[in-house]
Amino acid sequence: MNTATEQITVPASPNYWKTMHHLIRREYWEYKALYLWVPLALSLCLLCFLSYVCIDAFFIVERNRVGFSFVKPMMLELYFKFFGPVFVTMSFVGIYHLMSSLHDDRQDRSVLFWKSLPVSDWQTVLAKISLPLIFGPVMAFAMSLISYLIFCVLISTIATFHGFSLFSVLILDEAMWKTPLKLVTLFPIYVAWALPTVGWLLMISAWSKSRVFPWAFGMPFLAMLILTFGNFYAKFGWNLVWVFNNIFGRLLGGLLPGTWAVSDSLQGMWNDEGHDMFNFGDVYTQAWVQFGGLKFWMGIAVGLALIFTAVRQRRYAEAI
Repeated sequence: MNTATEQITVPASPNYWKTMHHLIRREYWEYKALYLWVPLALSLCLLCFLSYVCIDAFFIVERNRVGFSFVKPMMLELYFKFFGPVFVTMSFVGIYHLMSSLHDDRQDRSVLFWKSLPVSDWQTVLAKISLPLIFGPVMAFAMSLISYLIFCVLISTIATFHGFSLFSVLILDEAMWKTPLKLVTLFPIYVAWALPTVGWLLMISAWSKSRVFPWAFGMPFLAMLILTFGNFYAKFGWNLVWVFNNIFGRLLGGLLPGTWAVSDSLQGMWNDEGHDMFNFGDVYTQAWVQFGGLKFWMGIAVGLALIFTAVRQRRYAEAI
């Protein structure tokens, strides 16, 4: 007797990268206002304000007939006026996102839904990390660069009507192109440097049953106060500057751009004249100095350990 054989189709396991793509998209749509509209609005405000200031300066120069020799160094310096505020703002956006991400999942009980899906805890945590650590800085760089290019075209056009050509200066000057390229090469250093902060905030977000901010920032500041008073009254002779820079500073401020240059070993980060203008050359050089140091790699190890702890915390997380 012939028996019909039933073919049973076993559902294929979901593709890892496809799942990650959907998780990152879900995370982006949840925080779209912070990662898209905030840098866009800030870049537009900076573009309008700095354009007004420079156009006004052109009229003053024309009125006083002092020449346009200041324009080239001014254009180089103004790039950081676009880049700095946007990047710092996105760093604070990333801090807020990391503090709220795993905690909000437990608070609104959506963690119960997400844990019922065939998605690993590692995938969920990595998707939440990708926005503040990769997508946020990329958006900050893109928005500031586009705003700066629009600014350069606008100012060059206005300068042409005043009898001074800026297009050749901006196109042929290699410094105008090297600065954005240097910022791109600093991106891996920034990501690695920020790992302790990312891991710490994620771990507290996955662990805290109440508000995250007092635990994430209150505990380190309390520890700093205890160390300061203990060192002062007990005369321990500890090098607290080193402790604050390399432990607490790395733990809390790693997402802020250029914090690797804030070290007791760095001399001349500020100009010798005492003018508090940020020296990008020192920050760029110090980044690669830190890359070859033991503290840099120890920080990466600590950051990865904290992220691993956050994943373990989420695995056993319950709704608040």
